[in-house]
Parts: sequence; structure tokens; C-alpha cells
Amino acid sequence: MSKLIYNILIAIAIIAVIGSLIVSCDAAGTINIEAADAQQTLDIQDPLVVTPPRIDWEDCSGKMSDHPCNFTLMDQYGNNWRLYDHVNEIIVLDFSTIWCGVCQHAAMSSEQYQDIYADKGVVWVTILLENYYGQEPTLADIQEWAMVFGLEDAVVLAGHMGLLDPTSQKGWYISNLPLILVIDRNMVTTYRLDGYNALQIREWVDDMLTIE
Repeated sequence: MSKLIYNILIAIAIIAVIGSLIVSCDAAGTINIEAADAQQTLDIQDPLVVTPPRIDWEDCSGKMSDHPCNFTLMDQYGNNWRLYDHVNEIIVLDFSTIWCGVCQHAAMSSEQYQDIYADKGVVWVTILLENYYGQEPTLADIQEWAMVFGLEDAVVLAGHMGLLDPTSQKGWYISNLPLILVIDRNMVTTYRLDGYNALQIREWVDDMLTIE
């Protein structure tokens, strides 16, 4: 009789051990499933980073009513400034040189006009083609220009003569300095001024804003 009771107790102990193992496996499985579900939830909630496609026009020129050819130049803060990144903005391009007296006069108003039109999506950009010595301007050159004329929001770019083209096929023909171009929101060259006339430039910009 005592042997039978002993065997029963052994059987009960074995069943209890097996049961605990099953419970442990179930718990581990539940934890793993919950962890997987949590990871899946996190993956779903991660925001998708969408990079807008860059716009490029292969059919471009320095002529009126055409898309200007794209360029990327360094600004006064050492950053790259790409023309086609500013589609949907009105762009006033001022091609100047540091040694040009009229260009210096024009620079005195650039920051003022940028401030006036900033909330209207207008960008005032000066491209310096040469420094005082007729050389390609450096970052230090355009930074000095920006400092002298107080240009913080108005953009100053280090340009080069390679932007010019006497045929206007891929660049711009310049007969007088500065050369002012006004480009509309569709990235089409709409107005051109050889020389400087602040009232005329503002009239053009205001007209473009009025018809929108």
C-alpha cells in the first residue's frame, strides 16, 4: 500500500513539472508574440521620409521666355545654392562684379528688397562673377561683399565667367553690368535689364505678384 502511494506521489510530481514547463513555454511564446507585435507597430508608426523629385529642364538657354540653365554655386555662408531648387519662387538674379561701381550701388538695396518681398516668395540673388582683380571670387570675397552691404537674407553667390555665353545657348550674354534677370515661378526668364534701375525691377516684380 505504501509503495502505491509513493508511485502516485511520484506521478503527481512529474505531472506538476511538465505543467510548469508548458506554462513557461506558453508565457515565453506570448512574450515573443507581444514583442513582435510591438516591433510591427513601431515599424508602421515610423514616418516615411519622402524626398521630392528634383526638377531639371534639359531644354534651357539664356534667352528670354526660356527656362534658364541650372547651376549650383556657393553662397556667403558656404552652402550650395541650386537654381532649380527655387522653382515656385520669383527670382531676381543680379549678375555683378566686385569692381563694378554700379553693381556696388545696386547692392546697397538688395537686403531692403529681400526683406520687403520675403513673405511673397521672392528671392533676391547676386552672382559675383569677378573680384577686384578680375579673378574668380572666393568665399572670402563674397563674404566681404555681404558684410560691407549688410546682406544677410539676400543671397550672394560666388560665380564665374563660365556662366556666360555670347550665343545665349547655355548661358547669358552680358553687354552691361549689372545684368538683372527676373525669373517667374515656373522657372521662365521673364524680364531682362542691362544696367540697374531699382524702380523698373520693383515694377516688374509687383506686376508678377499682381497677376497671380
